[in-house]
Amino acid sequence: MHGDNNASIPIDVGACDPKIKKIIEVTREARDRAIKECKPGVKFSKIGAIIETFVNKHGFYIVKELTGHGIN
Repeated sequence: MHGDNNASIPIDVGACDPKIKKIIEVTREARDRAIKECKPGVKFSKIGAIIETFVNKHGFYIVKELTGHGIN
């Protein structure tokens, strides 16, 4: 079993830049949408496409040179 937890939480929500709030909200929603698709037989590429499509729709993009998280 492998567990991983990574979250972005603004310390002072009232002083947080609106762009930062937006990226936190969009990435959280993208994660939740991807998790809903996780089941036996679903390819990682489909899950990645769900994330990428959603974040692109909100003006963000995936930096492909910095992606990747695996367990070997």
